[in-house]
Amino acid sequence: MGALVAWAFPDRGWIKRVALGRGPADLDVGAALVGGAFEVLARRGMTTAGLPVGRRDPAYLSDLGDRFAMTVGKTMAVMTKPLGVSP
Repeated sequence: MGALVAWAFPDRGWIKRVALGRGPADLDVGAALVGGAFEVLARRGMTTAGLPVGRRDPAYLSDLGDRFAMTVGKTMAVMTKPLGVSP
């Protein structure tokens, strides 16, 4: 089993989350989900899609990126602030 969350920004598609089981066949499920998302995003006019992969993310995300010949783009910094805490 697997699940995927993606959306289209004005300038690119974004695959936010891919959740898979732990079996070897689950990577094939992930590839089907990612491939399907690419097709939907392309039909919506997107020419680029991103898949965020961080140090703490499951290794299968990099494996999925490799399957689709994705390359490392620019890195993204995100600023955060704990809520309910004075500066």
